[in-house]
Amino acid sequence: AGMYIITFLASDVKIIKSYKTIKFVSLKLFNTPSFLFQKKVLIPVSIVLIVVLGFFTKVVNNRLSAFGYKDTFFVWEIYHQSKIDKNFRKEVYSYDSLERNKAIAMYSIKHYFAHSVVEYTRLVGHLDKVSGYYYGMNELYPYFKLLKFMGFSVPSFGELNKILHKEGVYTTFWGSFYIDFGVFGIFISFFLGRYSKIKYLNSKIGSATDIIIYSFLVVVILGSFFHNFVQGGNVYFINSIMVFVFLCKYWPSKLVFKSHDN
Repeated sequence: AGMYIITFLASDVKIIKSYKTIKFVSLKLFNTPSFLFQKKVLIPVSIVLIVVLGFFTKVVNNRLSAFGYKDTFFVWEIYHQSKIDKNFRKEVYSYDSLERNKAIAMYSIKHYFAHSVVEYTRLVGHLDKVSGYYYGMNELYPYFKLLKFMGFSVPSFGELNKILHKEGVYTTFWGSFYIDFGVFGIFISFFLGRYSKIKYLNSKIGSATDIIIYSFLVVVILGSFFHNFVQGGNVYFINSIMVFVFLCKYWPSKLVFKSHDN
């Protein structure tokens, strides 16, 4: 959804007649189409957000029940090593069962987006080497999994995770980056930033392929503080973009599709 929205905005669609500047104090953040603030847009978007929030609330409760977690605070305290304030615990347990489940689900969603930074600091403190371990294998494992399918000796993703303090937690975009490259990731990130800027400038002048590439890069950057949108299954987005770029460059320009009436 984020890629669709960013592509739409970056494409400078002609139906957009005016923009509204979003600022933080005096700092200009970005421009967004003015029609997004109209009631006919805000109302349905708000309804969708409420429905989505309710859906995720139900998902959290069902998942906790499926794993047999009777006390979510126990999960936070033991697995995530979080300190629960006594007054906060008392307040939550004063709710009836239904209200407590809703409250816990809401707190879990907030925790979901917030725990990555803490887990990243724990990751850095836990790992022994600062020079990196896998040099791209953790970040882009689906490609290496293909090599394993072809008969090459490649460790499983579970084996790669044995060096971690805890598995199954988010450690921001930089977590996998640090696992693979350690402190040398700082230099690599410089070139990634440079690459992102080039794609941004090219997309501003209307390059279709760069708009698509940049939309993915923006999602990675905006989500980098809580999740790594390059790792794992997200690699398939990269593959799709590469195929799209290839078709844009090498598709026969004189090829015309004609429709025939029945």
